[in-house]
Amino acid sequence: MHRDLKPSNVRITPEGVVKVLDFGLAKPQRHGADRGRSPGAAGVESDSFLMTGEGRVLGTPVYMSPEQARGKVVDRRTDVWSFGCVLFECLTGQRAFAAESFADLMAAIVGSDPDWSLLPATLPRSVRQLLARCLEKDARERLRDLGEARVILGRAFQGDDAGETDLARTGVRALRFTLKTEHVRRLESPIPSMIGDALIYLDNGRASEVLVIFLPGIGLDETIFRGILEDLPCRAVALSLFGFSPKARRRPALSLEDHTRLLVELLAELEQRVRPKRVILVGFSAGADQALSLLASESSARLTFDGLLLLSPAARRGMLPITRAFASLPEDSDKIVPVLKELGGSFDSLGDWLGIHSYLVQAFQKFGSDPRTLRDHARSLIEPLERDPDFFLHSFRNAIERVRRLTCVFAMHEAHDLDWILKRHLEDDALGSDYQEEMICLSAAGHMQLADTDVIRPYLDALIAALETPRDGA
Repeated sequence: MHRDLKPSNVRITPEGVVKVLDFGLAKPQRHGADRGRSPGAAGVESDSFLMTGEGRVLGTPVYMSPEQARGKVVDRRTDVWSFGCVLFECLTGQRAFAAESFADLMAAIVGSDPDWSLLPATLPRSVRQLLARCLEKDARERLRDLGEARVILGRAFQGDDAGETDLARTGVRALRFTLKTEHVRRLESPIPSMIGDALIYLDNGRASEVLVIFLPGIGLDETIFRGILEDLPCRAVALSLFGFSPKARRRPALSLEDHTRLLVELLAELEQRVRPKRVILVGFSAGADQALSLLASESSARLTFDGLLLLSPAARRGMLPITRAFASLPEDSDKIVPVLKELGGSFDSLGDWLGIHSYLVQAFQKFGSDPRTLRDHARSLIEPLERDPDFFLHSFRNAIERVRRLTCVFAMHEAHDLDWILKRHLEDDALGSDYQEEMICLSAAGHMQLADTDVIRPYLDALIAALETPRDGA
């Protein structure tokens, strides 16, 4: 093991031969229980070296593996990680992991991912996949040997990667936004154990001037949008509320406002890193309600949104059969099944019946027999509509003021709710003077189908195209 691979330790001779230098930290590879344990990081002497308590140089922080940063057992896969960092820097001109302080750097190495969109668009797919395998957080999932990397790179750059180059796309990856003390401190009800945990989201890594952000329905998570992230040519991310991802380590009950504040922190970091010219927010079902809450929150004032696509938002309390069922879940787990049976029987079409049962399976595989987080979140969504029957109208009017273009789509069985909205606007201008008729429409699809890629794409494509032209009268 070298244990300190970095650009300054790599040289190219006049003959074009690559040499690895400075084996001062190198250690013979042992097997089994004799593998070296990386000492804990007791301090930083300079930007270049990490020192142990005894003062021995361990490695260069920006190229250290997660297991080195944590002081865990290391083997040659640590060198694979460092090689991945060096290769990323060679291809992009930027470090894979960078931060202003040592603590933030360690947090990024352990909990964040590189900005894959920085990679050249013409980079062969096999090299992208190689980088992803080199920079796996879990050493068990990482490339095991640099010899394999040499073969992959040789084939890719000798033209043997025919058919594997993708000019616009990279694979969809699950990324982590690590929560710091400053993030948790901003919550109404901060929970200390959340520090160091993460919001998990999917990112398709496209190089694009457009960023699309997806928010799922209640109990669902980022995974329902994987298909459309793979399909879209623009940059797109799918978010989960804290604790709602299948990969979440804990599932605390947070208020609607605290969920919103955490999303704002993630989106602020994402906008700063990606620097898109146009940002579009897409919410499905309760995700649409969350999107409206986000736009109305004071904490989101620092964010810029250009477009908004709402898919079946709750205009009235009666539109929330799933949310109301979740809000009424009993404490006794044995009494949950009757509630779910009643909910499953409330849909007429086979498509909606299948959709709701798939929905319930996804939710309860995560929350199991302890649905408190799910129940409390459902109640927080219902409460504003119970307090003010016109809550949606106020939120919609605010959204019109926040974004340049807005499209709101209701499912076919929600036609009566759409009629109620339009009647209120006809009677007393409830949607405001900036409302335009094309902002709200009725789809032939059912509620659950509105999350399907082939249903979303036409509305989203039209919204993106509309943002290319100024609004009439602007």
